[in-house]
Amino acid sequence: MFKVAIKRSLVKAITFRMLIIIADTVVIYAITKRVDITTSVVIISNISSTLLYFLHERAWNNIHWGKLSDKRFIFYGGDGKQKG
Repeated sequence: MFKVAIKRSLVKAITFRMLIIIADTVVIYAITKRVDITTSVVIISNISSTLLYFLHERAWNNIHWGKLSDKRFIFYGGDGKQKG
């Protein structure tokens, strides 16, 4: 098992959100052919979906199903010494 750096997760989240914004923009503009409606829907949609994702993640943090105990793993720091 390995530990993922917070910076990597943040970059993945930002690049994924950019991908979603582009996809939303293309689809909504193709349907409406209006920049003002496209912009409004993309902004509202992405703010609400980001908020819902955050709430979903927080809720799942309280659900213990499928989580493995840390005792099953040995973590090593950058110095090669066993942690925890």
